[in-house]
Amino acid sequence: MNNNRQRPKAALLAGLLLGIVALPPLPGYSQSKANPLTEAELVDLLKNYVPPARVAELARDKGINFSVTPQAERELRDAGADNSLIGALRGLAPRTAPTPLTPPPTSPLLRAEEFLKTSRFSEALPLLQQSASNGNAEAERYLGDLNKNGWGVPQDFVRARQWYEKAAAGGNAIAMNNLGTFYRMGRGVPVNFVLARQWYEKGAEAGNSEAMNNFGVMWRTGRGGPQNWVQARQWFEKAAAAGNANAMNNLGNIYERGLGIPRDHRIATQWFEKAAAAGNAKAQRNLDDAQQ
Repeated sequence: MNNNRQRPKAALLAGLLLGIVALPPLPGYSQSKANPLTEAELVDLLKNYVPPARVAELARDKGINFSVTPQAERELRDAGADNSLIGALRGLAPRTAPTPLTPPPTSPLLRAEEFLKTSRFSEALPLLQQSASNGNAEAERYLGDLNKNGWGVPQDFVRARQWYEKAAAGGNAIAMNNLGTFYRMGRGVPVNFVLARQWYEKGAEAGNSEAMNNFGVMWRTGRGGPQNWVQARQWFEKAAAAGNANAMNNLGNIYERGLGIPRDHRIATQWFEKAAAAGNAKAQRNLDDAQQ
């Protein structure tokens, strides 16, 4: 009974949308090209026996106002859509302009680093102070650099050391190495080779190649602890593997002088060449001396 009632309506609907019969439009279906078809309207057509090819023609004529998402595709196929119709609808789907990318907000530290690159220290200073107030170890290390070198502030080794200590407490390996140098050279503190060695070791263990090289020097000289050529060479090798030119030159000296290993002029020359290629002036002089 219900099927018999639905078929006349289906025929009228199909005729109306396809231009087969001229009857007043049914509620909910637009005849205007300015109003593209919805997914629900296409599903309704397919369910009412309109062939997919004719639905595709109508969609091309009127356009559609939806994208063929996986869910939409399932609903259309369940209603009778074939591959050809799905492909046509994909080509007719409205093109949405890509959402413009909003650049991420620039942090005070990143802005400060841009100023530091161009030696605009007075502009970098408040940004670094802002980041340091939030516990940023890299900003604390930069503030130590400013105070150590007198960049944008009066030179002050004590304040520099204090900033380095804060940065080192936050895990900054460069600050650890710098503290080692402060204690080795007596900058803002009495000379203390034991503490210098300890800070170099911490920086080396944290992955800083300059700290690795300096820790190797402490092993080579025996300052602040025992002397051990093997340990020195091993730390120089680690630093050289990380690209440290000073360590490459130190390895050249170890092989050239036979410190803890047999002398090997060939290997020494190789290390001097690597260091010189990396910009180490001492290594270039060592090469020049070796060739005389």
